[in-house]
Amino acid sequence: MTRRTIAFIVWGVLLATSLAWAAFFDFGNPANYDVIRIAPSPKGSASFVGKLTTADLTAAQTWTMPNASGTFLIAAYGGMYQYTGAAATAIATAAEYYALTQMVTGLQQGFTFIAGVGGGPGAAISAVADGPSAGVNITVSAPGAWVAGQPVTLHGTTNYDGAYLITATNGSTTFVVTKAYVQTRTGVARGAAALKANAGSAGTYEVGFTGSVLAAASQTFHAEANNNTTAQDNVASKAQTSANSFYRTLAGLGHFTIADGDVVWMTIYNDSGASNLTVEMINVTVKRIGS
Repeated sequence: MTRRTIAFIVWGVLLATSLAWAAFFDFGNPANYDVIRIAPSPKGSASFVGKLTTADLTAAQTWTMPNASGTFLIAAYGGMYQYTGAAATAIATAAEYYALTQMVTGLQQGFTFIAGVGGGPGAAISAVADGPSAGVNITVSAPGAWVAGQPVTLHGTTNYDGAYLITATNGSTTFVVTKAYVQTRTGVARGAAALKANAGSAGTYEVGFTGSVLAAASQTFHAEANNNTTAQDNVASKAQTSANSFYRTLAGLGHFTIADGDVVWMTIYNDSGASNLTVEMINVTVKRIGS
């Protein structure tokens, strides 16, 4: 047997082996689809066999395998931040949570950023009137970009202080929240900067924040993440200034479930009284980690 004959036989064996492996992995025509293979090693009765096409890979698409099923999640995330130059959060009333309003949008996929309204001082409330569907109309003295679904905190109103979601707007100076009407009042409204989950973005999320806060001497304060009007106590941080130290860092990280249409936002609370707090820098992120 000549060397050329031996080489030809070896080449044929290699070619047949390559074709067998190609058939086993079913690569097909890469112009038509991509292939994802999930299989234990060595191959056996527990192996997964199947193909995913582009049409299969939609948000939260469930793909049934021969002996198991799983949910494939398209990445969803959102971010907002504030980088220096902030106006102080004016604490008009002690022992209340104040919405953070001065962040701008970061990168978004599956979320919509809602711009905050009111700046550091908040928007002055000029009147409260009875409204539709067990709600009240809040009228502010200066116009702002209030939007339905936006979180808002009210302060100094006696009867209406607290956190709400705006249910409707009427122009740029009036919005509606769900609260029983008592009488007209004045005070301050703060429209939160927020991340709103788009359709198809529901899931379990890792939510975190880091921030630098300027406060007067001997002040205790804390910041907390919120989902709609529910404070998320597992994503919170507390700090205290000394008699001669004014900047403190806050950071929190945790997990909670976000549904389509939910809004994630931040509040700050002065535990010591009514002294103003300045959130000098802050970064807030949400990242989906499960269905």
